[in-house]
Amino acid sequence: MEQTATQSRKSDSWLPTGEPAKKSKLLPLKAVNIVSKQSRQKAKATTYSKYERIRKGLAIGWRMNTNRQGSWTARRMTADGYQFGVIGHSDEVTPADGVTVFSYDQAESACVAWAANADSRPSGGPWRVRDAAKDWLDIPSTKGGSKDAGRSNVKNWINPMLGDVPVVDLTKAQLQKFLHDIANSPSKKNTKNYDATDAETIRRGQDRANRIFHDLAALLTKAFKDRDEITSNAAWEKVETFSGVAKQSDEFLVADEVQLVLDACEDDFKALVFGAVVTGYRYGDLASILVKNFNSNNRSVGKTQRKTKMVNHVFLSDSETEFFAGLAKGKKPSDKLFTKADGTAWLKDDQRYRLAAALKKAGIQRHVRFHDLRHTAASLLAAGKVDLAYISKHLGHSSQRVTERYRHLVESHLAETIRAAKPAFATTLPSNGRVANS
Repeated sequence: MEQTATQSRKSDSWLPTGEPAKKSKLLPLKAVNIVSKQSRQKAKATTYSKYERIRKGLAIGWRMNTNRQGSWTARRMTADGYQFGVIGHSDEVTPADGVTVFSYDQAESACVAWAANADSRPSGGPWRVRDAAKDWLDIPSTKGGSKDAGRSNVKNWINPMLGDVPVVDLTKAQLQKFLHDIANSPSKKNTKNYDATDAETIRRGQDRANRIFHDLAALLTKAFKDRDEITSNAAWEKVETFSGVAKQSDEFLVADEVQLVLDACEDDFKALVFGAVVTGYRYGDLASILVKNFNSNNRSVGKTQRKTKMVNHVFLSDSETEFFAGLAKGKKPSDKLFTKADGTAWLKDDQRYRLAAALKKAGIQRHVRFHDLRHTAASLLAAGKVDLAYISKHLGHSSQRVTERYRHLVESHLAETIRAAKPAFATTLPSNGRVANS
């Protein structure tokens, strides 16, 4: 069960999907009896919850999301103000199972259990790794999905190995050892037939260690930002993770393929695809860019990323600036910069089938997602020999560690450049190993 430290959460759908067609029959949230499933089914979608008191200092909340899937939340009063927890989905559409989908009674019981668990941490004392892990898991994923993998990593690796260590006492050497100990250990799911000398086993172990350490670094970074007594993040920021061990599932297009896809797109979608390749923005960020986010004077576009909550400024070439200016022409500052041919906004999943059709028409048979256009933007910069640090800034990564996935592209282009620059000598190498003139 997840919590959130903010008083209200944004809708589960990061792009507007619109209200159901029959708006007149929907009830405002304040008129909904959240105990009744029938009443909840008639609720208008909101970005805030309605709370009902369970007992003093504890309340249960409910709201209808824009995808017509309701959700339960918990709220309790603490000395520091309200603390919130995410219980799960409600049962207006999907039958309750008491695990991810809850009836009112099940949600109420889960709310009480959440409050009891939240009260169990002893007060005082240093902020430990397990406390930081709990805080991190209590906040919903910024990607809108679950933190099941992170929860498993905390349970099986992080807490058993580091849980009782105060965050302020962590050292780089300690965390480096943590990383290597995991890499040299068998998976929790498969301890049989473990061969520590097998190359693929070694790669998998190191890849697993990187992913677990990524979660550890994320929860420690949150603690560093939230807790005044944690004054440095150097211990985990300086840890050297394993390179070249992840299986690349990301696709990217080379420049010629980008042109083929653009030529295969209808004009409105062509603009969106080109915008993605130019900026490296995620689909949700790209679809929500407003005209006022574009600055023609300094040739840039700036947008707060939904994932990182950080403003990412992308600098544009003259031709790219002209492209964005064309999109903005005749629109108000508050209008969407990218719209469909009929003037409406790009909604969630609108891009999926349009891109699949363009890829098919372009003769590209690989499975390329719209998000892979972000990787394409990075790979094109890497092909232009742009330093990884600049690519990281361009993509708005919170840490350059995320950009390391593109290092092999930079090194590949470096190798090609070196090979092309080497002179060719008119020599042959006979079987005796001596160089002779040809």
